[in-house]
Amino acid sequence: MKKYTLNSVRLNTILKTAPLIIEGATKLIKLIRERSDHSGKANENLPLSVESLHQKVSILEGKLEANSESDVEQIRLIEQLARHNEVIAESLNKTTMQLKILTIVILTALVTAITVFMIIPIRL
Repeated sequence: MKKYTLNSVRLNTILKTAPLIIEGATKLIKLIRERSDHSGKANENLPLSVESLHQKVSILEGKLEANSESDVEQIRLIEQLARHNEVIAESLNKTTMQLKILTIVILTALVTAITVFMIIPIRL
């Protein structure tokens, strides 16, 4: 086993790091105390009787039923939005088809005009 002698460098290092070590230990002690305080409070929140358990269960059932009603309403709204989306999609498809037909008519008219002007030269 090697013996360490305290020279001035080692002593200086120990003195400089001592406040950090003390601060860390203080934080650790504080954390341990907070955890033990929380575990004590958790035991205080336990129901005292069967009646209080029944009350808490009935409260939770009421909340669950309210959530279920809310879920049903949300499902209805989602279904209604889906129907609206279908109508919009159909309308968009009709508009796209009309735009394609209009494009074909315009291209036909343009080709016809170009052909006519090439066959019959314009005389000024």
